Amino acid sequence: KRISVSQGSLASDLQLTATTDTNVATYTPPVAGNYLILIYYRVTTAQTNFEVKITYTDGTGAQTLQVVAAATPTAVGSYSATPVAINSTAAAITVVAKAGTANQVYVSSSITGV
Repeated sequence: KRISVSQGSLASDLQLTATTDTNVATYTPPVAGNYLILIYYRVTTAQTNFEVKITYTDGTGAQTLQVVAAATPTAVGSYSATPVAINSTAAAITVVAKAGTANQVYVSSSITGV
């Protein structure tokens, strides 16, 4: 489920039901500034490939930050990605995840102004 909050965006336990890029959380800030992105994910049933990236725009243009490398074999279990701090313009910040097997990965993420 996705929840909008006044200073960011939160997605809690969103199941990846496809094997294509899925927008987990998106926030369009009202002004440029510093933002903190937290990501938790859980693999159920069996190992699958997994990746997560953050897209945003900073003072030099459009950026894509790979948080978990593409096609990373990920065992059953729960994981917390390293927190990411960015400086973004007033353009969308999006957390995008992709699983190698549908319905086996759940992702939670928050994007907040700091």
